[in-house]
This record gives sequence, structure tokens and C-alpha cells, in this order.
Amino acid sequence: MVKMTVWLVGWVMGAGLLASVGYGASIPVVDSVMAQTIEQCVHVAASEYAVPTAVLLGIVQVESSGWPLALAVREGSQERPVYARTVEEAHGLVMQWWRAGKAFSVGLGQIHTINIKKYKLDPVWLLDPCVNMAWAAFILRTNFERYGFNWTAVERYNGKNPEYPWRVWRAMGQQRQ
Repeated sequence: MVKMTVWLVGWVMGAGLLASVGYGASIPVVDSVMAQTIEQCVHVAASEYAVPTAVLLGIVQVESSGWPLALAVREGSQERPVYARTVEEAHGLVMQWWRAGKAFSVGLGQIHTINIKKYKLDPVWLLDPCVNMAWAAFILRTNFERYGFNWTAVERYNGKNPEYPWRVWRAMGQQRQ
């Protein structure tokens, strides 16, 4: 895991699919070469932020069903899931929603615009599974530090939803089967 301060303006990942929102941030970055698969990304992020891998995998299952291009956009009082088929499609939707000021979530860990704004992230970065998992682990670690190492911290990953930890618990049980 490499932590680095970067300017998001002009940053290019892979085929240059990232567009900047124009401000810098100190962000956790997991080198994609170091973590070639999604599961490796999860393990590296969980290790770096000292969160249980099983909990992080449970969150991934609940949030995105393991689809790295999973998106969700708020429409009225509901979030509508969108499973983009290509990086280009996901990139276009994320940038369209960002410019329109919509509330949305991105990627494996469904990082929400609340956290995107709080940590001054470029939302398109979060389409990279390793970057997304680093942020999911960071947010979970922050919750453990704030609420203690308990299910309330897991619940707060998703806001205030008492059913959420049970969904994560059940997803963790499916991992063991």
C-alpha cells in the first residue's frame, strides 16, 4: 500500500479514463500491480487499514455483489442501482452525476458522494477496484476508531441502518460456505 499526496488534476490511470474534478487530496492508493485481483485488493486494503478481511468482503457483497463497476444514484428518496457494463459507461455516468450534483455511490464498496466530498476525491478514481477497496477499508477503520470495534461501526459504513450489519453478517456466513 502506498500513501501519497497527489493532485487529481490530470492524473491518468490505465488507458487515461479518469477525468479530474479539480482539487487535491491526500489519498490512500493501492498499487494495482501489487493487487491483481479484486480479492487481492480487498486483502491488501484490509491489511493496510487493520480491518477484518471477512467484514470487508461482506461489505463488498452487500454493497455491489462484487461488481467493480456497480453504481447507485439517488432518485427522490430511493437509490437506484446501476451495473455499468464497461469502464467507459461507468465513467460517463459518474461524471454526468457529479456535474449535476447528484448523490451517488461508486464501485465495490459503494463509496458515497458524502465521502467523496469529505475526502476531496475524484469520483472516477473509485472505479479502480484497488483504490475503491482502500477507501472502503479507510472508512471502515475510521468508523472502528470512532464507534469501537463493533457492529455499530459496520452499520455506520452505510449510514444509520440497523439492518445493515445483519446483511454483512449473512454475507460473511456465505463466504464460509
